[in-house]
Amino acid sequence: MKTRVIVCTALYLIACSLTVQAEPEIIPASALEKLAEKEKQEVSVEGVVRSSTISESGRLFLNFSDPFYEGFTAMVPAEFTAALGKDYLTGDLNGKKVRIHGTIEIYKKRPRIVIEKAAQLEVVAEE
Repeated sequence: MKTRVIVCTALYLIACSLTVQAEPEIIPASALEKLAEKEKQEVSVEGVVRSSTISESGRLFLNFSDPFYEGFTAMVPAEFTAALGKDYLTGDLNGKKVRIHGTIEIYKKRPRIVIEKAAQLEVVAEE
């Protein structure tokens, strides 16, 4: 009977450890091919924001390459820009190393992540 309890407990602990979510892989924003391979997967992308712009419709774009259309971009839809706070909307992220968490999608043949909450964006360091 003791053996059965020990075996059941061990199996339970193993099963619990297998269900723990691993942290998403951190991929450099410059690794475009690797990011494209991760389409529809949750990852963390880290890089220096080279420029940020707000479109006429109110969307915020964080660009990680110069020119912006050649690299990874994080996009914040207009309805979510207020959640990030005013500082992010005034270009304060330019030149900062940030980590973006989210699901990779391909838009116009380039990888991007859509940011819908502040927890998806973290400032890692000043450049």
